[in-house]
Amino acid sequence: MEDLLPDLPSKGECLNAEAVLKERLESMKRSRSGLLGFVTKLQNELDRLLEDTALYNDALKKKQTFDEALLKCTEHSAAYIKATPRNKPDYHEVKLEAETKHVDLEMKKAEYDQKFATYA
Repeated sequence: MEDLLPDLPSKGECLNAEAVLKERLESMKRSRSGLLGFVTKLQNELDRLLEDTALYNDALKKKQTFDEALLKCTEHSAAYIKATPRNKPDYHEVKLEAETKHVDLEMKKAEYDQKFATYA
């Protein structure tokens, strides 16, 4: 009969798994924060470059970098939300904050797309 029962993890193994998950989430959170900071920096640079139409080519290069960073940021946010346990006390706050930031960034991207379409 004992052979039919699955091996259950020991208490130490459970605590270790929780610690690994917690560290993974913290690492993902730091990575996401770094990406958001980078995207914000790119936004500020783009805003400055778009003030002067003579800097169009520089702004276009920066826009391409912004688009790539935004995509990476979106992917990291989705992975972070997916990895966050739903029973975590602040799960809904984490999800709402990430979704709100995503919407804000997408609106900024649409604004930039419109400006570049006007310049072209």
